Amino acid sequence: MCSMLDPGLVLYLPLQRLDGTSLLSGDASGRLVMNSGAFWTFQGMNFDGIDDLINCGGNSAFNSQQYTLTCWFRTTAFSPDTDIGHRLVNIARASGGESKIALRLKNNIADLFWIKPNTIGDSVPTDITVNNGQWHHLVGTTDGTIFSVYLNGDYKASKLSSLHTNFYCLCIGSIHTGTGSYNGTLGEIRLYNRVLTSLEIQRNYLATKQWYR
Repeated sequence: MCSMLDPGLVLYLPLQRLDGTSLLSGDASGRLVMNSGAFWTFQGMNFDGIDDLINCGGNSAFNSQQYTLTCWFRTTAFSPDTDIGHRLVNIARASGGESKIALRLKNNIADLFWIKPNTIGDSVPTDITVNNGQWHHLVGTTDGTIFSVYLNGDYKASKLSSLHTNFYCLCIGSIHTGTGSYNGTLGEIRLYNRVLTSLEIQRNYLATKQWYR
């Protein structure tokens, strides 16, 4: 399991252990993030699909061309077949809500979504329906060229592409403008500014799945 002191871990939110409107991240930097509406349950925080979100702000540590985004989630809600879909973890590139990269649910399929420098969207889907009321561990990685997605510790797919360089802020459960609101529960969230290996991803999944049965 990757250490909480890993210098590449720029955000760690174990939502099953956090409550209130101000949340302190568990990574080495101890970042204060703001919760608007999501409420605590013993396995994570519940989002209502209307206006709940956790705003992590615009810290420069969240701006990179290399990422690993991870989250545990559980939902029974339908996610629309649109580019916005439902956002689990969203990094925006502009104040108007334009995305840079995100973990997303679209038409009940989990995927990694991003925007290329020409502002055209791209994605790598898992091709697995996930609105079944079960817990799932979703991971997306990129080195700026190769974009990969994993589900429940298993590699699913990759694509060659490119990533927009702009950055604005990071939000959990929605885009910061309030669109793409997720309806369900989110557990542990992690953001790295490096690409985790397949072995590291599988170890993280195995080390944390005990909380999500």
